[in-house]
Amino acid sequence: GPLRPIMESGTMNVNYKETHQESGPRDQEPVQTNDTFSLSPALAMTWKNALQTTLSVSYSSTANETRGSKSETNTSGASIDFKREFRGGGGIGLFGRSMTWNNNLETNLSVAYTRAGGERSVFGGVSEPIPSSTSFRVFPQARYTFSKNINGSAFIDYSRQYTESTRQTTTTVRVGVTAVITF
Repeated sequence: GPLRPIMESGTMNVNYKETHQESGPRDQEPVQTNDTFSLSPALAMTWKNALQTTLSVSYSSTANETRGSKSETNTSGASIDFKREFRGGGGIGLFGRSMTWNNNLETNLSVAYTRAGGERSVFGGVSEPIPSSTSFRVFPQARYTFSKNINGSAFIDYSRQYTESTRQTTTTVRVGVTAVITF
């Protein structure tokens, strides 16, 4: 294919689920019915430069009917993940002794967006939208191994959510650093 000169390998996954559920008194019409549907394809690729990329999308829908009241909620989202490892090493001589090390740096970046909302109706067919919500997240990480005795990791996690019903925006920023020295 056209990507063979730059792509090492690729995988496509598709997940599909559907459920129908009814409940109520025995030998009578159901009081409640639920139908759920979800579809989530993902494409994972490893490029010739050792970059690993995963692109995924998702869609789910839930329909509920209880005693004439109906609701349908839908959630859709997309994410992309990048991962790359860098390896190196070296050595030095000091006071007649040599010291060698193998370095390894693993980097990850995840970006995701999700939106949820829907519609509900009551007796008489009057319908109204279910307030929507959205979420956006950026999550870079790095892990570094200097030698078998020294390693560490760091991350920054930024997320922002908006909920239409409360008109609230929530922004969260997390930062973390870990260092491990074994002796």
